[in-house]
Amino acid sequence: MENIFSDLNPRTKALIMTVLVVLGAGLTVSVLYVIFINGGVYNNDAGSIFFLAVVVSGIFALVSVFFGAGVLLRACRATTIDKPANNGYEEWLVNMVHDLCKQAGLKRMPRVGYYPSDEYNAFAVESLGNLYIIFSVPMLNNFSREEIKAVAGHEVAHLVSGDSITKVGMFSGLKTIVYLVLFPLWVVLIIWGIVFQRTMGAAAFVLAGSIILFGLGKLLTFLGSMIANWYSRTREYEADRIGAKLAGKEAMISVLQKFRGSPAAKTGNQVLSSLRFNSIIELSEIFSTHPSLENRIKALRNL
Repeated sequence: MENIFSDLNPRTKALIMTVLVVLGAGLTVSVLYVIFINGGVYNNDAGSIFFLAVVVSGIFALVSVFFGAGVLLRACRATTIDKPANNGYEEWLVNMVHDLCKQAGLKRMPRVGYYPSDEYNAFAVESLGNLYIIFSVPMLNNFSREEIKAVAGHEVAHLVSGDSITKVGMFSGLKTIVYLVLFPLWVVLIIWGIVFQRTMGAAAFVLAGSIILFGLGKLLTFLGSMIANWYSRTREYEADRIGAKLAGKEAMISVLQKFRGSPAAKTGNQVLSSLRFNSIIELSEIFSTHPSLENRIKALRNL
């Protein structure tokens, strides 16, 4: 089964992963309905709720996949190099990225650009059929051409594998599960509080229910993040491997070593964190979208 999955087209893998998350959203919501609302009995209502949850989460995932990258590009104020300047560097950067794409078998060439930041970073995204590889300005100013090539190889690997689509779809689908579970429960709690507001103990019940729903939301978000973060970390190892094959293992190791002690921007956006070349690890690797720099370097040296 593993060999069959690994032989699939990257876009097919991305579609399968997104569909699994969407089906998981529907299953989670319908199971919770059966257990907590319908007394453990499965009937047509549970089937209808499953179908509705799949449709809603599917819409959220599709919207995120098609438009999320565009929002991200605008948010980080990215500029694409449509007409390379005559200084030679921009022309080299675009040609180098396109050469790596051809080596990797990518048929569509990405638009190359940069964004203002205080950090060393880069990311690859796909939006409405357009591919993008974007570097931070400090990275372009402080990394050697060999190191920039290694970073580009890593990002090309993400495009070839369809990782940006999969990650955006997965994170959006998992977040939709939380919304689908909590929204109807909050509505029921609010209506109950309005109807029985003069009943003794109603305020205490609403307060206790609010605390429980808040905790449930945090728990579901945490569990969904653990799944998505694990997947994201596996893709980072694979992108490092492919990037090292395209641009050289030593150059890739040099890049990762350069990130030690380098400026890094903290972001609360999990999708954005997962798409970057490197991300901050605050508590433990298992809570992060990226493996630690030490583990990434170790994996490269073991190739």
